[in-house]
Amino acid sequence: MARKIGVFDILVLPWLVCRGALKCQWFCFALKQQNTHLGVLLRRLENLEATLRPDFVDRMVQWVDGSGVEVMSPHHAGDFWGQCYVNVWAVIARRLPHKQFFCYTKSLDLDLTVLTSLPNWIVIKSFDGKFDDRIDVAKDNYSKVIHDPTEAKPGEKICPDKGSLGNKKAYGIAKVCGVTCNYCWEPGYQKRLCFLEKRKGWNGHRFLLKPGKMPPELVKRIRAVSRNIIALNRKFPPPQESTPLSGGASH
Repeated sequence: MARKIGVFDILVLPWLVCRGALKCQWFCFALKQQNTHLGVLLRRLENLEATLRPDFVDRMVQWVDGSGVEVMSPHHAGDFWGQCYVNVWAVIARRLPHKQFFCYTKSLDLDLTVLTSLPNWIVIKSFDGKFDDRIDVAKDNYSKVIHDPTEAKPGEKICPDKGSLGNKKAYGIAKVCGVTCNYCWEPGYQKRLCFLEKRKGWNGHRFLLKPGKMPPELVKRIRAVSRNIIALNRKFPPPQESTPLSGGASH
């Protein structure tokens, strides 16, 4: 990724932080990173804890504005864990109208219009989650994982930075996100993205490291932040389920 793109990752906790996760857990690169690098797990846990702090908005605005990044892309690891957290990112974007924001999400049971209504937010809805029927392929920005280039349908773009088959010339792995391609956050057209995953199946541990293999203090912190998220989601539940969109049925 180009240096102008800022990334904010949080700890991946299937079904809690990644509330819409389903099939993606079987090839989740973020889970694999967390389970093989304790430092990655610790940093993402710190970030997740930070989202619960009352000064999170001020701190994030200060960091984005002072870091020199032009584009902000949260949750390459993790997702929107609740409605109040979605609303927080809307506040951040409104305070930074000169910055562009984009994200991929499977948290489609939440009200994302607080983001999509902003001129500097592009939300790309990801398939293979619990709420696929809420994706309207005729209107929404969307993405999906494919295992062969022939699976891409007309009008769908294979991410040029994904060279999973090892063919750099054919699949553009030498291209740099944010330098040679700005497809994800350029306004004015619908995003229809495919990410090429070479191998089917799981490529790492299924869930977090077992508590017995982690320091006790770390286990306590993960349990504490989980309890806080559950409490906030009870206080600020997602909107009532609406009629599923017919567009998702085509996939």
